[in-house]
Amino acid sequence: SDNNGVYYYKAFLKSFSDDEVLVSFENNWQPDKRVKLSNVRLPPKPSTSKSDFREDERVEVFGKVKDGEGMAWYPARIKVLKGEFAVVASPWDANDILPLDRIRCVSHILPITKDSFSQFVLEVPPDLRDGCQEDLAIQEFRKHIGGAMVSYNPEDKSLHVLSTNPSVIKRASMIGDMFLRNMRQ
Repeated sequence: SDNNGVYYYKAFLKSFSDDEVLVSFENNWQPDKRVKLSNVRLPPKPSTSKSDFREDERVEVFGKVKDGEGMAWYPARIKVLKGEFAVVASPWDANDILPLDRIRCVSHILPITKDSFSQFVLEVPPDLRDGCQEDLAIQEFRKHIGGAMVSYNPEDKSLHVLSTNPSVIKRASMIGDMFLRNMRQ
């Protein structure tokens, strides 16, 4: 989120510490950035049914932020509904026409804490470090452990696995060495 807690930008976790996370932004519109945990929340689970929005309802919309370069979720109010679109009023007194798939109910998800994620760190031997910096190399590992966030950290020369699901971390710890052996072949 921004410092006022009004905008939530889409970003991807790269690493995690006790009081902050390192994130990369969608389409790299901004360089990687360290963000305090209190300014980060997980996205709500995707809704399977279309929400029945009403005029004058407070919602969150995904769009261009007033002075920002990137797209973000921000609070708004629905002024008019017409088919698959809505006219929404933003906090800075601007109106925008958006498709309903860029509108969601107000999220009541709390900011993340250091206990929101489990982490596994896999030290990478010197001869495999270049290969582990390529996303293609770690895609297979990510697939086998079940969709966690996996990234190479050049500072400590290791793969970092983050997940909200402890069983994913357990699988990563069980097959990590096998993954590294297979990379050598």
